[in-house]
Amino acid sequence: MKTYSKIIQPILLSLVFLGCENVDFGDTNSDPDVTTTVVSSGLLTFAERYIGDVVTDEMGDLYTQHISQITYTDGSRYTDLSADSDYLYQNPLINLKTIIDFNSDEQYSLEQSAYGSNANQIAVAKILMAYYYQFMTDRWGMMPYTEALQGTENTYPVFDTQEAIYDGLFTDIDDALALIDDGARTNWRYSFWRRYGALEKIC
Repeated sequence: MKTYSKIIQPILLSLVFLGCENVDFGDTNSDPDVTTTVVSSGLLTFAERYIGDVVTDEMGDLYTQHISQITYTDGSRYTDLSADSDYLYQNPLINLKTIIDFNSDEQYSLEQSAYGSNANQIAVAKILMAYYYQFMTDRWGMMPYTEALQGTENTYPVFDTQEAIYDGLFTDIDDALALIDDGARTNWRYSFWRRYGALEKIC
């Protein structure tokens, strides 16, 4: 038996080493549906999708018994203990921050201007962020705000007081309103009517 093992082991080892060669699988593991560039219009649409969740949130009304439930009564009986703000940080807020970052960066701002004026994109993102933060601090009180959305650079952001958050939101909204311009005016309707003199001014 020992003689067979002495013969078989080198054969198996040689098969292992011969069978391990570098193979080019091409784009087999590349997902054709995944974008490789930031599309700010898509990020904005995804962030806007959560407005409905915020506007129609009934938990506060249920807790104060302004309304009640009939079939599924967990909210009316205060049994829903898993509500948190993580989904807002992980979805709309991080997307809006990405819009601001890429439209503010000279390396990417020209590319992002294909989706509209850089200033307007930043302004819209700031206003929507303020809306989400206002909802969050009204519901949960102290929240990460000044140190939020920094990813792995800061995994333990401080919790700001509601007063600090509201002061910051007022500043953010004022900054956003100051950024709004009349856009790049590159759409085809403007170009058409401008060419034929039918449009003197866009309000």
